[in-house]
Amino acid sequence: MKLNKIVLLICVTFLMNISGGSDALASESKKIKAQTYYPASMALGIESFAKEVNQELLGKIELEVFVGNSLLSSATLMDGIRKNIMPVGQIITHMYPQIKAGKLLAGIPLVTDNAKEADLLFDKYGLFEFTEKELAKFGLVYLGPTWSAPYHFVSKRPIRSLEDLKGMRIRAIGATADMLNKLGITTISIPPESLYMALQNGEIDGAIFGSAYDYQQSGLFEVAPWYNTTALVQPVYDSLVVSKKTWDSLSSDEQTVLRDAAKNARWTWYNKVMEQEDLLINSIFKGKTTAFGEADMVQLNYAAQAVLNDEAIKSSELAEGVAILQKFMKENNK
Repeated sequence: MKLNKIVLLICVTFLMNISGGSDALASESKKIKAQTYYPASMALGIESFAKEVNQELLGKIELEVFVGNSLLSSATLMDGIRKNIMPVGQIITHMYPQIKAGKLLAGIPLVTDNAKEADLLFDKYGLFEFTEKELAKFGLVYLGPTWSAPYHFVSKRPIRSLEDLKGMRIRAIGATADMLNKLGITTISIPPESLYMALQNGEIDGAIFGSAYDYQQSGLFEVAPWYNTTALVQPVYDSLVVSKKTWDSLSSDEQTVLRDAAKNARWTWYNKVMEQEDLLINSIFKGKTTAFGEADMVQLNYAAQAVLNDEAIKSSELAEGVAILQKFMKENNK
């Protein structure tokens, strides 16, 4: 009898330990890496997204946020997400030529005038669904856009007109670069993490990367003190994406949390940027701001429309995306 009691006690203890161990394992969060192409000072959008996910899925999922160039370079980030090396990411699609519709998904110059119009373009005119379909071709699940800053010139010498840009070398990518090229302006593709050195050593004379707050946070105003207040793209569209493999491993409730958090993070960075615009124009760029005149804007609009037409004739898929943009412009008097 004593032996049976001892055996029973051992079994009970063993089962309790298993139960306790299971509870401990169940309480451990599944850590998922997430990276943005932005530097730490500009990562507010993905940080707010991750914060909401971590709060809502406490004990289940923990997103670990990494900033630009920390684990993957901006040039390899999209491929890293696709291969599930970096399961979650914030990318800008026109950085990746393999995404044929990448220029349309990141912002065509002079289509929208503010983020409210961008909301309308994505949510009512179908650009969200178009983006979702295009990114799915690369094994990416699209959570939604996050509005980036408007695109402005920052430069080493003043840019008061398109004529001033002749002979200058400007960092620009995507449809913005195409538009400038049509006007005879030389553009160079340089990743964000290399812009400061490129301006400092004279490799380029100016850059299009963001707005006044972006240039303050990245320090670019130190080497390029002139700022053109005409927004070429308003706003730029970033994309929050998840690898298909990781997405399929999540429950439907977890997927819903990620989608909701992405929508709530949509305006975070843009609002911060716009809050600072006038303040910085009158401080770090005081006395060193310019703007394009009406005649130059006519030329810019003409070139932007030509870029859209060029994209439309490349394929039926791109023609579909261009049709969405053109319908929006027609119905909103652009």
